[in-house]
Amino acid sequence: MSWWRFLLFNAIGAALWVGAWVFIAVYFSAHAAAAAQFANNLVFAAVAIGLIVLLASLIVRRLRRDGLCGRTVVVKLKLGRRRAPGPRGYPLLTRRTTLPEATDDGAAIARAV
Repeated sequence: MSWWRFLLFNAIGAALWVGAWVFIAVYFSAHAAAAAQFANNLVFAAVAIGLIVLLASLIVRRLRRDGLCGRTVVVKLKLGRRRAPGPRGYPLLTRRTTLPEATDDGAAIARAV
């Protein structure tokens, strides 16, 4: 292949390559904020679920060590976004579930949450 022909095909390939990447960047930049928000929510949910499972296992360990069983599961979540001035301005979400029978099973406690 002559070097002129190589140069021509190389320039055409480079133009197509750059055009494809510019199109991808422009197209996805319009959706980047939504994708970042989704990823943030996904990470938060994964961390929250992992924390719930960890805390449930620690509670079960303590219940078994002391020879106790629990029937009522209460979860309190204090949000970090202040809605009113003062120390009570942070919203508190509370969920309470009563199991049909007392248990020290970590999976049952995690499912109740």
